[in-house]
Amino acid sequence: ANEIIAAANVYTIKKHGPDRVVGFSPIPAMSMVSYAAGSRYLSLIGGVCMSFYDWYCDLPPA
Repeated sequence: ANEIIAAANVYTIKKHGPDRVVGFSPIPAMSMVSYAAGSRYLSLIGGVCMSFYDWYCDLPPA
């Protein structure tokens, strides 16, 4: 499974650019180690790290 994920990331970066690889974490504070590892991986490949808070602050006012 890891090889398929890595191949998909490489393909997406080659075809569309690194900013099309996005990681999403619902709540980063739930597991800081997991969030840190994922955000480090995304930063190394040039991807974008998003969280629930990024999504929530972009919603229009009620």
